[in-house]
Amino acid sequence: MRTSQIKHNELALELPLIADLNLRVSRKAKYAQLKVLYDGRVELVVPQKYPRARLLQFVQENQTWLQNALDKYHQHKQADPHRFSQFPEFIDLAAIGEYWTVEYQMAESNRIRTQTQLFPHLLVSSQSPQQRIPLLKNWLSRKAKQALIPWFDDVSRTIGLNYNRVSIRGQKTRWGSCSNEKNISLNRCLLFLPAHLVEYVFIHELCHTQYLNHSKMYWQLVSRFDNGYRKHEKQLNQYSGKIPLWVV
Repeated sequence: MRTSQIKHNELALELPLIADLNLRVSRKAKYAQLKVLYDGRVELVVPQKYPRARLLQFVQENQTWLQNALDKYHQHKQADPHRFSQFPEFIDLAAIGEYWTVEYQMAESNRIRTQTQLFPHLLVSSQSPQQRIPLLKNWLSRKAKQALIPWFDDVSRTIGLNYNRVSIRGQKTRWGSCSNEKNISLNRCLLFLPAHLVEYVFIHELCHTQYLNHSKMYWQLVSRFDNGYRKHEKQLNQYSGKIPLWVV
């Protein structure tokens, strides 16, 4: 479902709290919602046909919540600046033991060049800063496809659970998923996890080819291949809050 996005400077001028405000009109939205984005911008999402006269009123009614959300954002950013970086200076792919430094330059075309002679290095060339993150996401998806799919296939053969197809996606809330047709989707963010947690996600999704639920029988099957799954589930929850926000 497509959404339209416009700049609404009138609101930003009338509300000094908000230095940069985006108004996004979404077909999927059922009600108005304020969000603080990873780069500190504030986004107001509203349904189509939302009364323009209500926009300012809605933001004013939620001033206290917004101030608290912005304060929390700046606290987290100060504690972990890399996670909140708009343009990362390095990319640590723990799953495959690769650490890439990143350099940016303005250019007439958009592309990424890799340099590995001395150390892994990415040179991101773009016509505008707004095109840098899409380039990095595409590069990350290619890396995930190259590294994760053969790895997943090896785990599938080792534990003897087959699947139909496997693909790489950029899910916001899931490490992976399995369909009724035994098609597996893996999140490119798995590259940021330790290798043992990546393998646990593989096992978790492959067991869903037998049980499309989290029943007792499902967890018994998981435990056959990973008897530390309870600990790994907790670790996955912890890592959800550590993935660099530019990725998602």
